[in-house]
Amino acid sequence: MDTLQPTRYKTPLLVVAALILVWGMLGALDVQNQTYRGYVTDGNNTITGVAEGGPAEAAGFELGDYIRSIGGVSIEDVRTGIQRGRATINEVRTFEVERDGSNIALELSYSALPTNRALTNYGAIGIGVLFLVFGVWAFLAAPSGATGLLAALGVALSPALTAG
Repeated sequence: MDTLQPTRYKTPLLVVAALILVWGMLGALDVQNQTYRGYVTDGNNTITGVAEGGPAEAAGFELGDYIRSIGGVSIEDVRTGIQRGRATINEVRTFEVERDGSNIALELSYSALPTNRALTNYGAIGIGVLFLVFGVWAFLAAPSGATGLLAALGVALSPALTAG
């Protein structure tokens, strides 16, 4: 019967943890560049929320608008949308939305994240780093199957929170 040798996973764990940590730190540095649209969709491109005083409200978005295209790129053309990249602060993109059976063009000017959203992002990054650091620390301090599992959980969860 083989016994679990958790120390053999030490180096790969540390390498992956270091990469995730760097990714998370880069994410923290990038929070100030993240943009805010001021609307929420249902996941199927229908507007379900428009923030009061936000860019979407200023552009004229309304609840129930269906986004057809952004900057001339169909919302269904994911590949082109990804290749175009994310918007920058103060960039203006034309959104074609369907409202009550008619297509309407709306000019949305992206803004910087509101302070509360930026702080939330920093908090998520901090929690992700804590998951990672404490999991790895526990494994290094007392290598065992249980602490190895804890470290693996930290490595698995932290990328979702650090948003690098």
